[in-house]
Amino acid sequence: MNFIWHDIFTPDIQASQQFYGSVFDLQFKTQQYKESKYLTFSNRDGSQGGLSEIPAETDLPAHWLGYLSISEIEIFTEKVNNNRGSIINATDNYVIFSSPGGALAKGIAASVESSTPQSSGSIVWNELLSINTKDASEFFSAIGNWDSVRIDMWPSGTYCLFQKKGLNLAGMQLINPKWIHKDTWLPYFLTESIMTSRKQIVQQGGELITDILHLPRFGQYCVALDNVGALFALVERQ
Repeated sequence: MNFIWHDIFTPDIQASQQFYGSVFDLQFKTQQYKESKYLTFSNRDGSQGGLSEIPAETDLPAHWLGYLSISEIEIFTEKVNNNRGSIINATDNYVIFSSPGGALAKGIAASVESSTPQSSGSIVWNELLSINTKDASEFFSAIGNWDSVRIDMWPSGTYCLFQKKGLNLAGMQLINPKWIHKDTWLPYFLTESIMTSRKQIVQQGGELITDILHLPRFGQYCVALDNVGALFALVERQ
């Protein structure tokens, strides 16, 4: 089980297209699926994700939703239910689910080989912001056979890596419940210049949540809101 795709759910697709296209120089293409249309985005590494419109009659906030590759829908759904998760929607091809702490994700029956993204606009990391890391660790270990490995990320403190067979798949950090009311997956977008991207975020109507922070042995990052209120992060490699 690993992340293979990401959708942004937005109340204004044009606004989101303008924002991410400007910040990361992404390309967009409309795909036809049966009777509906779906806008995807790509960069030099290929297709990265899509944009889906939140219906006007709902009160859902803008958010990013990660897709996880799974083998069998029925077995995976049973694991989610047996480990205190919640099924939001399920079909023969996918299942949208929530962890016990409220983190949303979409499991999709797919087998995709992993690659190493190199271009600006690629989503290169997924981090679970959790108010209860013990429960979250137990849940994702149970449904995805992930190992939880805690490492020292001085000066940031202890950090949890989700791994499988020694391969890093995602991360997790403890968040004060004053900042978020439920667990949330945070996608990290690769950028060639974090300073330039921060300026573009502000110019496009977004908001910077943190200063530039340093990741030992990796690079630097910051967290931001886009122009419709979806949370995401930037990372610049060393």
